[in-house]
Amino acid sequence: MPGLPPPHAAPPILGAGLAACNPSRGFCEGREPRRGSLRDTATLGRPCLVESLLAVTTLAGGELWDDRLPAGPGSGLFGNRWLHSMRMEVEQKFPVADLDAVALRLAALGAAWGEVRHESDLYFAHPARDFARTDEALRIRRVGSRAYLTYKGPKVDTTSKTRHEIDLALPDAAAAPHWQQLLEALGFRPLAEVRKTRRKALLPWLGRQVEVSLDTVDDVGTYVELELVTDTQGVEPAKEVLQSLAAQLGLRASERRSYLELLLERRAGSALGGSAG
Repeated sequence: MPGLPPPHAAPPILGAGLAACNPSRGFCEGREPRRGSLRDTATLGRPCLVESLLAVTTLAGGELWDDRLPAGPGSGLFGNRWLHSMRMEVEQKFPVADLDAVALRLAALGAAWGEVRHESDLYFAHPARDFARTDEALRIRRVGSRAYLTYKGPKVDTTSKTRHEIDLALPDAAAAPHWQQLLEALGFRPLAEVRKTRRKALLPWLGRQVEVSLDTVDDVGTYVELELVTDTQGVEPAKEVLQSLAAQLGLRASERRSYLELLLERRAGSALGGSAG
């Protein structure tokens, strides 16, 4: 089919009794192809999600689709971008006292706003290693009727929150408890839930579409996140774009700790304060 990545890029993964799924093509064999990223691929049904999960965790380089990646050879039938190396999330986060003031600056720069949404992130502890030491994370996110299973690898530098990310859509939010049961059966245990209200915007800046999030996080505070998704070769240019935008917005004192880390530290401090009293 014209416009698709070469078949050898990611061969179909077959499972007993399951439909053949080709993550590189974005659909399960015999099913209707859908427009969108691997997140959308997973909505085709549980067999596709299971096989996509296997493919993502076994294929060398973690090849993924992502709509926010820069265009290049391999842009395909579904309007996606084909990444031949790791999908890297390049992110900078800043504590702010006044989100409305930042929103006004963004509007003046031509930001396109999305709807305000409520997100609930349930994080899990690994049965065999300490994610706090390895700087990894595994979570189930619920956003309205949608849900996602996400793995985040260790941060790759000391100045930003750049890390490898694998993000898979669950069929819908109703499936999230079943996936929690699956993870718990494998030895993972729920650690904490981060709840936030998020308003997203896309802002063209230095030739890139930067994703901006204005976050109010329960029991943590208010923050602005700037994010780009790229491959490993594009990390440094992406960081420069985010640093430039942060300076334009007057954002300072980048925060490298995750919302989970900030929440756990806040709770630990409250517990110590309570015991001291």
